[in-house]
Amino acid sequence: MISASALMAVSNSSQISSFRTLPSLLNEANIIGNVLKSKNNKQIKDIYGLSANLTNHVNKLCKDYQTIDKNTNFDQLDLDNFNQAVAMFNGPAFQGLDQASLGNMEKELLQRHLRILTGLYGDLKPFDTIQEHRLCMSTKLNINNNKDLYSYWGNIIAISITNDIKSQLLEIKKEIEKNNETNTKLNSKLKAKGKGKGKELQLSENILPLIINCASQEYYKSISGYLVDLELNNEIMIIECVFLDKGMIKSVYAKRARGLMARYVCTHGGIKTSQDVELIKGFNIEGYKYSATKSSATQYVFDRNSIPNVKMNVKTTETKPKATTSSENTIKSEELSKKRKRK
Repeated sequence: MISASALMAVSNSSQISSFRTLPSLLNEANIIGNVLKSKNNKQIKDIYGLSANLTNHVNKLCKDYQTIDKNTNFDQLDLDNFNQAVAMFNGPAFQGLDQASLGNMEKELLQRHLRILTGLYGDLKPFDTIQEHRLCMSTKLNINNNKDLYSYWGNIIAISITNDIKSQLLEIKKEIEKNNETNTKLNSKLKAKGKGKGKELQLSENILPLIINCASQEYYKSISGYLVDLELNNEIMIIECVFLDKGMIKSVYAKRARGLMARYVCTHGGIKTSQDVELIKGFNIEGYKYSATKSSATQYVFDRNSIPNVKMNVKTTETKPKATTSSENTIKSEELSKKRKRK
């Protein structure tokens, strides 16, 4: 799970029709889009707090918003204004992901396992077709008497994501049951021939849907309350990833690392359940290494001693990471502790 970026690229040269899908929360997105479309230039400036030049650009994007639904025919869309999300977003995380260089099988895994949190669309699959827009989750936009986007979205995004991963877990269980049924028949034949038996696939009874959180706090805040409750009830497992450079969080490089992690997952077979969590610790792209001493049960920290020569088109800032000496000191664990006290 990663966050949307403010930087966007509209070029449709990388459109991949076989993976082209529509966002799952279009009804909610259309409400936001049409509210923005109704605003004048001054209102847009006040809402976004932008310069005059940027205000004109964003206002045009808002006015160009096109309402689409699940019945929309892709051939009817003006592809000069639409692109697939993973190609449209062009910030550091998506530069790190570099989806254009992935093979078809890896793109299938990306489509299945990666979700992008956005202010306008809620959550997106990588190859959902979207319009160019600019709307951060923290934007103070009143929608249907909701004071901001956090209030508007409520638990909608979190429910969409958890329903998705729970359905995937159900598919995995069915697939294993089917394979084991086939193996049972094969084992009977092997036993009859005195050749032993084949190996059955095992699925732990306490297996859980797994979320690898590489989203920023601004976006994770839109779903954290609901997910923490599910984690308390032992219904899901969440691992937050933190990326450091010599012990410091350097914003642009940390964002890039989130995309690198998404790439790592889809090039290593995908993360399906809590049984696959150890795979995350093997992340070692561009010099990062898992730090056991800085990590906890719910927060995995990756650090490196030098920054490779990677071209970045935006400036970076440095911040000290929060203490991670125990699981109770992580950002998410603090939320869990507060929830436990209330309960």
